[in-house]
Amino acid sequence: MSIRHILTCVDLSPHAVSVTTVASRLAERLGADITLFHTDPNPPAGAEDSTLWRRFAAGYAAGREQAADRLGEDVRGRGVGFDFLTLIGAPRHTILEAAQFKHTDLIVLGSGVEDEDRGIGSTVSRVLRLAEVPVLVVPTRGEPQRRWDLDRILAPSDFQETSEAGLRRVRDLAHTLGCGVSVATVVHWPRKTGFLAVQDGAAEIPELIAHLVEDARIALVEQARSVGLTTALPHVVGGDRPADALADLALELGCGLIALPSLGKGALARILLGSTTERLVGVSPVPVLVFPRAYLEHS
Repeated sequence: MSIRHILTCVDLSPHAVSVTTVASRLAERLGADITLFHTDPNPPAGAEDSTLWRRFAAGYAAGREQAADRLGEDVRGRGVGFDFLTLIGAPRHTILEAAQFKHTDLIVLGSGVEDEDRGIGSTVSRVLRLAEVPVLVVPTRGEPQRRWDLDRILAPSDFQETSEAGLRRVRDLAHTLGCGVSVATVVHWPRKTGFLAVQDGAAEIPELIAHLVEDARIALVEQARSVGLTTALPHVVGGDRPADALADLALELGCGLIALPSLGKGALARILLGSTTERLVGVSPVPVLVFPRAYLEHS
């Protein structure tokens, strides 16, 4: 995958440093340029020419410029070319507009304010659903200014049609970054509950699980080798929530990035992100790179 330009979406919060650091480190290793992008607020209806709004807008602009200077220091220190772009409007719309205007190859943004149902902000959710280029979401929960080492990528697979295409993109990215890859899949373990719990056959469940794990491991190795990931390490984990299991695995393995295709299925697959992908973005302790289905098909 070729990444020559990264649109890095920043706000005026302390978490913007983490987002910018991830983007600048990637740009340095990929030989890409960066646009630091910020969305200025729309004036309230009827207040465009009011004294109070002009005073607020002037103060906001001054704060934005100071933040841009601070964020640009890290980018400049890595020898990465960058510029700063501002648009007025709602971020959920302006981010996609800016990406198209700048001919962006990768969008980087923070996970945003958590939503009780999705675990991510509505802006992030919309960008993930509608972007036609890869989107990298940096966790902005908890303490700001965290650091993730890009030494290993975790690449989940559910063996669906887009998984192989996603692994090919991971292969190319890992080659460019010079990092290792771990491939993983999640298996739903059978449970000894209800009627099954009192049957003699319940004792066979551990053996069944062992077979499931071995079959999944063999399938992972074969799929990884088919796309040229001959040294990728296979991992099979179990759980009712695949996203949570993958997030825990990334932490356990010390991966600095999870990369996967959007897993929307069915007739509306182009605009449906997939519940596993969206939840993973919300719970992951490390940045998550999502390859849109439209991007994979075009590639």
